[in-house]
Formats: sequence, structure tokens, C-alpha cells
Amino acid sequence: MRSEIFLLLAGMTAVTYIPRMLPFVLIDFDRLPSGLRRFLGFIPVTALGALILPGIFLQASGRPVSAMLVIGVAGTTGWFFRGLAVPVILSIAAAWVTGIL
Repeated sequence: MRSEIFLLLAGMTAVTYIPRMLPFVLIDFDRLPSGLRRFLGFIPVTALGALILPGIFLQASGRPVSAMLVIGVAGTTGWFFRGLAVPVILSIAAAWVTGIL
């Protein structure tokens, strides 16, 4: 029984790890065209936005002003700081403050 579970876990690990590892092994990112590199650089930000934005509206249902304030804080700090850590932290703080009020 334990060996079957171990084999199942090892198989699931291989199936998820191999597709994630292959691009790093097979593609030389230094030789990619600059436009494609720029495009790939936007993927983490858009994925984060696609994951967070629906959550903002679901958590703030009945409180659209709070949702708009949090989105405004995230957008403004994201524009000025050009990173992810500061906007996320300040957005969490804004959501916390508006949840208290």
C-alpha cells in the first residue's frame, strides 16, 4: 500500500515537474527576440491581476467603494514603484483599513 502511494506521488511529481522544467532546459532566453522577452515579462503581472481582481470584488461585495479604493491604491502604487511587493502590501493595508471603517 505504501509503495503504491509513493509511486503515485512520484508519478504525479514527474508529470507536473517535467513540463515546468523543459522551457528552462531547452530555451536559451538570452537569444530570444527582445519583443518576446518583454511579452514574457508581463505574464506574472497579468496572472497576478487575473487572480487578485475577482477576489477583490468578491470580498468587497456590498462595499464597492472599498473595492475601488483598494484597486486605486494598487494601481497608483504599482505605477510609481514598478514592482509587485509594495503595491500588494499597501493594497492589503488599504483593504484592512477599509474593512475596519
